[in-house]
Amino acid sequence: MPASNAAESSKFWVYSPLSGLSTPSESAERTVDADRIVVVNHSGSAAWYKYGVSVIGAGLVLIAFFKYWQIDTDTWCFEVRRNG
Repeated sequence: MPASNAAESSKFWVYSPLSGLSTPSESAERTVDADRIVVVNHSGSAAWYKYGVSVIGAGLVLIAFFKYWQIDTDTWCFEVRRNG
């Protein structure tokens, strides 16, 4: 996508004050233009890597969760493990 089309179709927020502005109304009237646009996910293998790392991270979180918590099958709620 050419830079001009990307700049016209993309919007973003700046969550810090822009230098040289004295009032919030002045910041609403200004725009920020990107000097260059970088595509972060340019290959299919990068997407699979992100999905794989996310699945591994979710698995580690579940393992850590069930190390300290267990399901009480009588009331179907979580309770703290006594040995955890």
